[in-house]
Amino acid sequence: MRHKQIQRLFFLAAIAIIWCLPATPASGSNPSPVLTQHNDNGRTGAYLGESLLTTTNVNSAQFGKLFVREVDGQIYAQPLYVPGVAVPGGPRNVVYVATMHNSVYAFDADNPAASQPLWQVSLGLSAPVTYTIPNTTTLGHDFGPPGYDDIVGEIGILSTPVIDPASKTLYVVALTREPKPPVCPCQYAYQLHALDLANGSEKFAGPVTISGSVPGTAAEGENGVVSFQVRQQDQRTALLLQDGVIYMGFASFGSSQPYHGWVFGYDAATLQQVSAWNSTPDSGLGGIWQTGQGLAANADGKIYVMTANGHFNPATGDYGDSFVKLDPQGVISGVLPVIDSFTPENQSELEAHDQDLGSGGALLLPGTQLMLGGGKSGLLYLLDQSDMGGYQEGPGGTDRLVASIQATDFFTIAHSNHPPPVFWNGPTGPRFYIWGEGQALREFGLTINSPVSATIQPAPVATSTTQLQSFFKQGAALSLSANGSMTNTGILWAVTPFNVPGTDLLAVLRAYNASNVTQELWDSSLNLARDAPGKFAKFNAPTVANGKVYVATFSNQLVVYGLMRAPWIITQPQSQVVVGGQNVILSTVVSGQAPLSYQWYRGVSGETQNPVGPNAAAFNPAALPGTYWVRVSNVLGHIDSATAVLSFANHLYLPNFANNSAAEAR
Repeated sequence: MRHKQIQRLFFLAAIAIIWCLPATPASGSNPSPVLTQHNDNGRTGAYLGESLLTTTNVNSAQFGKLFVREVDGQIYAQPLYVPGVAVPGGPRNVVYVATMHNSVYAFDADNPAASQPLWQVSLGLSAPVTYTIPNTTTLGHDFGPPGYDDIVGEIGILSTPVIDPASKTLYVVALTREPKPPVCPCQYAYQLHALDLANGSEKFAGPVTISGSVPGTAAEGENGVVSFQVRQQDQRTALLLQDGVIYMGFASFGSSQPYHGWVFGYDAATLQQVSAWNSTPDSGLGGIWQTGQGLAANADGKIYVMTANGHFNPATGDYGDSFVKLDPQGVISGVLPVIDSFTPENQSELEAHDQDLGSGGALLLPGTQLMLGGGKSGLLYLLDQSDMGGYQEGPGGTDRLVASIQATDFFTIAHSNHPPPVFWNGPTGPRFYIWGEGQALREFGLTINSPVSATIQPAPVATSTTQLQSFFKQGAALSLSANGSMTNTGILWAVTPFNVPGTDLLAVLRAYNASNVTQELWDSSLNLARDAPGKFAKFNAPTVANGKVYVATFSNQLVVYGLMRAPWIITQPQSQVVVGGQNVILSTVVSGQAPLSYQWYRGVSGETQNPVGPNAAAFNPAALPGTYWVRVSNVLGHIDSATAVLSFANHLYLPNFANNSAAEAR
């Protein structure tokens, strides 16, 4: 074959691959959006508009990894999803991803071939966790205590954004730095951005810098005022949009004092601050982190917050280890008032043993006035939102609440309920699900007696057969998808660490029958070559929307799963230069509905005159230099790979694109 023809066929093959990529898989009609962390302001974690994924088609033959999207940093924020966004080129279903490198991406949510973002914006320089101290080789740090490693590398966008569909705006908080060259320490600021969904441009004269103060006598305060300190405060909780106001919560970096729990409210249309609240204005601690769960809000606009270890004295406004109800309608001089609360009678014991109540977030049960939440003790509390129970002074006090249950086992070390539970009222009745560290997934039954009364069955109605290892110190982040309450549609999704020590916390995505979690439908370890998610992103629940599952990772990737269609290639066969008698393997990684068949060919992609090799994803061409490619087929179609050039030290077979000739040397 003439060398110019070889070159031309290389280009034609590349074009053919692009055109042969599968079309966007079928979507449900009018798919529901995911606009906030755990799907709604009640933080149920349930996506109830899922008409494509069922308990019968989520299996190893029909479900798996479809594609990945490369980003520039770790993903702590849960991905969000909006259908039918009017971007240039026509409406698209869009998934939004925010990274610790302070970037926000908008990707086509469906098309495997659309690897480039629809848009990407940078919100400023991220903050280094460590830096070089001037004139030394010593590392310093501005965040957390000595040896702080909860966050590695950089801090940027740590919380999940929130989307307002009415104004078509994405709100996001980024920690930014202004360097003092050539090294830190630096100047830091939290900034609230309002981004246009269609193109990422700033709106409403944003961004604005987050700051504030409240009356208080905490040790670091001045003249009876406690002010927000950027370096001490960690904006981990997802943003809440309620009644036209963006709310955000703050905790600490590794309990480095002084710090407090803070809540700020900013007008969504003007980005001007409208309210603030400090959980411990006369003492300290009481962080609001909730493993990234957002503040919850009910239909009346009341906001529910859970605080972590800290001083407790309601007379001075200090609410460590408490559920707190805030009233945006009663703001006085810019301060959100507390109108109700619940604090366990053993609060002092929780604080003394680092068993934060606020390690989880509040879950508001739909159709009721009930609220569920718990922390590191493993105890879940069921509260009446309209009468939360206050504090019954101990020792010997008795908590006044609707119900409580030891949902996860209590250990002598601080294990926890985090991440928080999710809820579904399915065909077998109300259920909530929780997966604590070192334990198995548990499904509990509820009997709802009235809007303010319910009974929790003391033992799980079902328990998974997979148990997490305690050395991970991580529970599983959960989400649920279903088509309303229909039978055979409820799927409980979990992202867990891989149960193998020394794997740098690799992740496993798991799917369970939500009506009986003893039945695991599928998990990504069944076909690691195809389905592995990458590095585990702690406390980050998967996002389910319109037949796909979007998994955030610490591998700088968004990984997308769904129902298999016609095959497409994840990893192309690679060209190789082989020395001596080295063994040669050409291979490809392909996604698509099983069973898949493989036919290898010698020649340029598209030439089928010389079939070779086995019906397998890997092929050993022995000592035969030249060009090779593979066609992969299933009942729905086929795709042709790119051409791989196999060269040996004594026989180079390489096209020369510079002068339209091929160099061949012996």
